Amino acid sequence: MKRLLTLCAVLFPLWGLGGTPLLEKTVTLHLQNQALEAALSEITKQTDIRFSYSPQAIDAHRTISIEVKNVPVKKALEQLLGNGYEYKMSGTMIILRKNQTKNEPIAETRNPAQDAALKPILAPITPITVKKICISNSGVITLDCLNDINPNFFNKTKIEMQMKKQLAAIILASAMTAGAAQAQDSAASGDPQHTPGADSIVTADASLPATSGDSVRPIIFTLFYPFSFPELHTERYTYNVALSWLVGLNGGVNQFELGGIANINRFAMRGTQVAGIVNISPGKVTGVQAAGIANLALSGNAKVQIAGITNIILLGNAKAQITGITNAAKISDVQIAGCANGVDTAKVQVTGIVNTAREADVQISGIVNAAMQSRVQITGIVNASLGRNITQLAGIVNVADTSGVQLTGILNVARHAGTQIGLVNVADTSSGVSIGLFNFVRRGGLHEFEVSGRFFSASQKATPDISVAYRLGMPRFYTFVEMSYNKDLWMQGLGFGTQINFAGKHGLDIELASQRVTTNARFWEDDGDNQLQQFRLLYHYRVAKYFTLFGGPTLNFYFTDTNKAKTINIPTSYTIFEEQYGNILTKWWIGFSVGVRL
Repeated sequence: MKRLLTLCAVLFPLWGLGGTPLLEKTVTLHLQNQALEAALSEITKQTDIRFSYSPQAIDAHRTISIEVKNVPVKKALEQLLGNGYEYKMSGTMIILRKNQTKNEPIAETRNPAQDAALKPILAPITPITVKKICISNSGVITLDCLNDINPNFFNKTKIEMQMKKQLAAIILASAMTAGAAQAQDSAASGDPQHTPGADSIVTADASLPATSGDSVRPIIFTLFYPFSFPELHTERYTYNVALSWLVGLNGGVNQFELGGIANINRFAMRGTQVAGIVNISPGKVTGVQAAGIANLALSGNAKVQIAGITNIILLGNAKAQITGITNAAKISDVQIAGCANGVDTAKVQVTGIVNTAREADVQISGIVNAAMQSRVQITGIVNASLGRNITQLAGIVNVADTSGVQLTGILNVARHAGTQIGLVNVADTSSGVSIGLFNFVRRGGLHEFEVSGRFFSASQKATPDISVAYRLGMPRFYTFVEMSYNKDLWMQGLGFGTQINFAGKHGLDIELASQRVTTNARFWEDDGDNQLQQFRLLYHYRVAKYFTLFGGPTLNFYFTDTNKAKTINIPTSYTIFEEQYGNILTKWWIGFSVGVRL
């Protein structure tokens, strides 16, 4: 009789009976341009209410904006969904659906533990059985889903009709097997006093696991499943302590579990789980998992996962994951791995090879960091952020959609750049400064070819040198490369400057340049030490969009090592200062430069 009452207690909620307290819980939401699914997920986080709905009735990817504070869940749902929807409660779940008409099918979602218990009952009677239970990011539970990412509901109208018509037959079948199942349970456990009653649910096949693991036992010893003491069928019960010599299979654990090879829990694991090879928990995990090879969990809030190879918690959160190869979680505070970390949202990721995250505060990697949005990325080779990134530090390459600071030894790339420091900086637009040898800014940047004549002094007898240069960057800070020729002298160098634009077409350029002076155009073959440094103050006038005239004075400082075989003395008509310091000859003079930019 107790078995019949238990069965009815499970079947009765399938018809959607429930109260309204869930809708009276209060929530606070501050979301702008987010998916509806994100709003439902936030309600789940604040209230532990899960939602079920049909994608045909509700578009979970619809963009919404909501600002509410301490309002009932019902009022928040009304703002999110609008009119025309009703809310049906089942345990801690709210089923969302449109107001029904006579011709509309009803898509109903049940408690997964109940469906798991009913599966062996319904299997012999109807071909419609539960194949898989899926949990979406917002806490939605669906049955017979096609995949874990986008669960698809199916029309259960005909199924409901079959179930209602066969309810009497199901209860009758349960009653007929109650006596046999009770005798088999008692024989298997070796406990003549053990009566199933509320501890288990009658099934058509009594050898199948039948409970949700909620029946709590103090301790279990297992050699390897199913050989255990003091009882068999350990998969049906939750234990405070579970000790397994080789492999243990339990319904759940509340405090501590130790396995020589593997620990497997069908339902929740709370406390500490230690295994020589692997820990597997399809249910919720709350506590610590430590394994020689892998920790695997479907959902939950694991405090710490430690494994030699991999830690995986598919739909839950992990405070810390430490492994030799791979960590994977939905939300994690700290991930430390020798090979790879993968997470939806992370505070800190540290790995020797790859970090991947949708949102990350800090990513530290020896090779690659990848994130949709990240605050800080530090790596030896590549940082990639498809969204907004505040700081990227890399030995080779930084890539970001929007970046605050990018620092690298070779290449920075950003669609919207702030400050870029590297050998080569590339941006579509820039609101900051690009510091490097080559700075390319597509919109609003400088891309100018320059030809000028520069005089070593103001004397009419001075021979000008002919110089060509290319300027790149932003007006606030740009760099240039240049080459000059004067009689038998060649000069190659680099420089940087800033441009001050006045009203109209006028402006001022302030530049510093450094050039190496040689007597051979193939300057890399010249072993002399002859350097020319220049400070330039140039006035410019923009005649047309791609035509600018400029001119102004230059302050020149030249030094050469007279001990070198290639000592060059630049001819000047006068100097304002000339002095020999040991082997170093120095000269100072004022010249001027005029030219055109295209």
